[in-house]
Amino acid sequence: LQLSSIEIGEVSVEGLWKQVVLTKTFVDPVVVVKPASRNDDDPVVVRVRNVSAIGFEVRLQEWDYLDGQHLNERISYIVMERGHHILSDGTQVEAGRFDTSRMTGFDAVNFSQAFSTGPVVIASVTSFNEADAVVGRVTAVGANGFRYRLQEQESNARSHVVETVSYIAWELSQGTSDGVTFEVGHTGRVVNHRFHPISFSSSYASEPLFLADMQTFYGGDTANLRWQSKSALGVSVQVDEEQSRDSEARHTKEAVGYVVLHDASTGSVALVDSDGDGLLDEAEIYTYGTDPSVLDSDGDKIDDGVELSFWGANWSNDYDGDGMVNLLDDDADNDGYSDGVEQAAGSDPSDPVDTPLNVFNNLQLSSIEIGEVSVEGLWKQVVLTKTFVDPVVVVKPASRNDDDPVVVRVRNVSAIGFEVRLQEWDYLDGQHLNERISYIVMERGHHILSDGTQVEAGRFDTSRMTGFDAVNFSQAFSTGPVVIASVTSFNEADAVVGRVTAVGANGFRYRLQEQESNARSHVVETVSYIAWELSQGTSDGVTFEVGHTGRVVNHRFHPISFSSSYASEPLFLADMQTFYGGDTANLRWQSKSALGVSVQVDEEQSRDSEARHTKEAVGYIIIEANPSP
Repeated sequence: LQLSSIEIGEVSVEGLWKQVVLTKTFVDPVVVVKPASRNDDDPVVVRVRNVSAIGFEVRLQEWDYLDGQHLNERISYIVMERGHHILSDGTQVEAGRFDTSRMTGFDAVNFSQAFSTGPVVIASVTSFNEADAVVGRVTAVGANGFRYRLQEQESNARSHVVETVSYIAWELSQGTSDGVTFEVGHTGRVVNHRFHPISFSSSYASEPLFLADMQTFYGGDTANLRWQSKSALGVSVQVDEEQSRDSEARHTKEAVGYVVLHDASTGSVALVDSDGDGLLDEAEIYTYGTDPSVLDSDGDKIDDGVELSFWGANWSNDYDGDGMVNLLDDDADNDGYSDGVEQAAGSDPSDPVDTPLNVFNNLQLSSIEIGEVSVEGLWKQVVLTKTFVDPVVVVKPASRNDDDPVVVRVRNVSAIGFEVRLQEWDYLDGQHLNERISYIVMERGHHILSDGTQVEAGRFDTSRMTGFDAVNFSQAFSTGPVVIASVTSFNEADAVVGRVTAVGANGFRYRLQEQESNARSHVVETVSYIAWELSQGTSDGVTFEVGHTGRVVNHRFHPISFSSSYASEPLFLADMQTFYGGDTANLRWQSKSALGVSVQVDEEQSRDSEARHTKEAVGYIIIEANPSP
């Protein structure tokens, strides 16, 4: 192994996923990312997902009992080709991975080749198959392997789905190899809940990268490492316990292994393009103000280099007068559509009058995408078969094969698809039978069907947990439509639903709900909605009906008879249109056929066992599942 062929770096992250794009070539990369700094005192874990040959995603996740709001923390990472390697100075290093759901006892992890002595092992959970926060603990490190287990917060049941764990095992050593100065050390059993100083043995021109992990399991309480006061000379590290079960956070002394790295060639940013966007880091930092570690600094779906070429000499103008230059403004003309969406749709990102609404003003039902998926607690990718520029996705409600209350979560909506999973409320065990859920995907905008029916597909961001947000339609309807809304981001791990009420011709009101035992706080999520006039018929070969039950649906299943005739069981989407009952709840369905379906309001029971819900009005959309071509 040439140390110059590994990729090392540091990222500053918060609770949202951040993409790290690799600049070196890998076939089967192993990624280790830990520990986090301690800018914010709340206990937090580092989560990693979507590791590939071109990069990975990383975010912070507070323990489930906390509010999910966390200051940015700094985290170092190493990316190395999988395998057992020998450095130019003879030092052995192994990069590997394994899968585990072990929460009691320990898994035995064997190295592919034995070391001469026990190495330092640093291991990261590099999948996100379950939303509950999780860490891993290393112990019993020897020449042939180590032992490992997962830990959730102590108030949770000892159960977690299978996750992928990546590790790097590195012999105790120090020196310089291929221009990279490194040291791999071991503190002995001296690190507890108080910060312990580590003095670096090697000499560094500037602050190096620092990765570390506990090597022992003397204290069984759920914990991981944090660091502070890093410099060219040393760093301080502590064992950080979570406090879901009690306020006690004292941890007995553990041994900590660490890897310190410094690449002298990256001391200057002058000739480096860290994010691969075509702009040198020096120019991004000192000229344009973009982020040299992110391809798309303003999140408008255009990479920074491409966007600079698009704006040309006008990159520093501020067309909408909001104080942000065009290059750093995701919506430069403030028309509600990101610059990338406008560019893809053929409208002008600098003209607030020219919007994608002008492109997508006549909707063919044959151009929407509809379907049904069977999902459980793991993320499932839905790949779209039709072409979209700015798709709006609505996915709900779930069937009731399993009686435990459950919500539908959606994330990573893009022009090519989305991910969906079930999530039980936080007080439950997370184990849930498969449920069936219908979905609609439609181009964003206010549309007119061929029969004159108005339909609007839109989205907004909210963290509202008390009162309601007012959501205005982009164009008024003649009468109040049916509104079906889905939370389509996963910015916080706590289960969440949304409630629609006060639907009128001009808009509706909306709020989020977590389980009742939680504090009324949730980070900002994206909500997607489809508003569809009451109607029925056939348009572009697709039979549909959009209806409203009146205020008749409560916790008991209520039958809905379909008005149109269907050759087989159609797709069914529904949402409450009222908020007469304030307890946290959503809809479930059963007994769907070509003739009808039964629907109920399903309350969670985190605060008490009472699950009776007063009557609500339900709006629904029924669409032929297999329309004629």
